[in-house]
Amino acid sequence: MKDNRISVSDERQPLVSIITVTKDAEQFLELCIQSVICQSYPNIEYIVFDGMSVDSTLEIIKQYENHIDYWTSQADISMYDAINKAIEKSTGDIVAILNSDDRYVNNDVISNVVNAITQTNADGIYGDMFIDYGKYSRYKKVFQVSFDQLLVSGKGTFVPHPTLFLKRDFVKTVGLYDLKFKYASDFEFILRCLKKLKIYYVNFPITIFRRHSSSITASGNLREERQAILKKYFYLRPESWRLRSFRKWLWFKYYALNLLHLIRNLSTRSIND
Repeated sequence: MKDNRISVSDERQPLVSIITVTKDAEQFLELCIQSVICQSYPNIEYIVFDGMSVDSTLEIIKQYENHIDYWTSQADISMYDAINKAIEKSTGDIVAILNSDDRYVNNDVISNVVNAITQTNADGIYGDMFIDYGKYSRYKKVFQVSFDQLLVSGKGTFVPHPTLFLKRDFVKTVGLYDLKFKYASDFEFILRCLKKLKIYYVNFPITIFRRHSSSITASGNLREERQAILKKYFYLRPESWRLRSFRKWLWFKYYALNLLHLIRNLSTRSIND
């Protein structure tokens, strides 16, 4: 465990708990850890929960344990079970989940997030992210959505889970992740957050989300659980033309925003060249 002493000036700033859950993540974990411990924000609690890895994951964790406030390796029911245990172990005023194959976009992300939460008095924030496909990456721009809008969309795309930061009070108001869902519990959790909390979108990138063959996103296991979640909230495939039109408009807005962002970046790049 690291020396958790902070200066008097740092004590005035909210403690941010960053949680990483991992299992057999030797390929990506080191970059994830480095993106946390190199943050310019001075008041971070870093917690790592490993699910009994059999590769070199534990060696990587031990290499950086002086920068980690708490870590353990123990069996769990699912990734979300480990997240719940880590949340209960954490003590921060603000909590975020950073999976072992993801990383923060730069060293000032946590400072920018804390400033945004403080200035807006929000219960939580989320923002844009990059998707790393290995050989190339794409910027994914999102926007402010409500509970109804995310539900109608049918997916969690508009509120990227790796970019979500929440004030600790969410535990009492919303609860933890539902362990009935092994692959899409984050979608159901975000729906609850949007329904009960003030969650605001911030217009800057927060994380780099890695897309690879071993990720849950690429596994094909999400669809069935998403349908179960939609059923839980009494929403099935829309029948009325109004709901169908509303869903199409949401996805049109998403794709249009990302296309516009791409065009602007290409234009800027060509001008600079």
